[in-house]
Amino acid sequence: MYKYILHIVLLACLVSCKPDKGKDVPEIDLHHSVVLDEDQLLLGKVKDMSWENDSVLVIVDSNQDGFLHFVHLSDRKVSEYGKIGQGPDEFLLVGAVYPDMNNRPILFDVSKKECFMMQHGDEGISFRSLFSLADSLICFEMLPVQHDRYIVTGLHKHNRFTVLDGNGKKVGDFGEYPYRDEEERKLDGFVLGDVYQGKLAASPHRNRFVQAIYKAKILTFYELSGEHWNLVKEIQESFPKYKYNSPAIETDTPVGYLDVCATEKYVYALYSGKNYRDDKDAVRVFLCGDKKQRALHIAGKHKISERKAIALVEKTDEKRRGYHRYYTGEEWGYAENYDLCIDAVRLGVDKTAELIADYVKHVGGR
Repeated sequence: MYKYILHIVLLACLVSCKPDKGKDVPEIDLHHSVVLDEDQLLLGKVKDMSWENDSVLVIVDSNQDGFLHFVHLSDRKVSEYGKIGQGPDEFLLVGAVYPDMNNRPILFDVSKKECFMMQHGDEGISFRSLFSLADSLICFEMLPVQHDRYIVTGLHKHNRFTVLDGNGKKVGDFGEYPYRDEEERKLDGFVLGDVYQGKLAASPHRNRFVQAIYKAKILTFYELSGEHWNLVKEIQESFPKYKYNSPAIETDTPVGYLDVCATEKYVYALYSGKNYRDDKDAVRVFLCGDKKQRALHIAGKHKISERKAIALVEKTDEKRRGYHRYYTGEEWGYAENYDLCIDAVRLGVDKTAELIADYVKHVGGR
């Protein structure tokens, strides 16, 4: 397991417009009990977790085929749902899972631009589609709030947040992006939106929310007044390093907040402070392969034409390129940024896995 230096920051910031400077934050003893062990639930890479009425734990696992795990706390039973793909009951790129006003988990597929709500049926838990977004909206996270509205982050031309109604239609926007200086403040909203993305969390009454920035030590707090969202406070302790003509973050920029959650009184934020190159034990592997061969494999798997499969491969590669650049500030597929580059199409899955395992064993990574 990677060694991250993480700090849990406890902030009483959703309750007042004025900061209490110099006020000591009380220490809290956290107690826990084991709900499930690794023999009962095998996870790959946990991306997010949410609750349904404190009875079902929803886990998003980006490394599993059935990537939504449901842990029923009453009887400790575990069920799964959702596969990666474009068919029915399949998803492409799931962001965070947030509970709505009725504590029903809401899931947003970034690639499909579609919002889903968790439901119970005769065949168990599933997700039904609520709405799809307009093609003009580029959104990353979707937070349910009061009055059947959603706060959305993404690449927005002018304002930092977009407000959607219960049908996914834009009804407003608000908020200014953070900025280091006046030069950065004048940048295009698409650049600032790429740089200043973060995790959202709402208070239980959904009338306050906080955003914790991934690439900087910045926390921003908003409160609902009537039908308008007003800025309560923004805590700026560091800014990302990047050239203003490009959103690519420099690799020595420390990682900011990894996660955040909120109660009516407190915000709990998980801060890293490490940069991408800090972990000397990490092994960076890039898998590539002939585009046509990849397309033929996808065409056969999904029963689509070769032309559509090639278009899907190209679209997926472009998303991966943007994702990698967003989180590392580096060019995806550039050999200098990796320890090992492998043509997985020529080797096949089993031989590729063997080669990676053998390399890690010899260099001492984990």
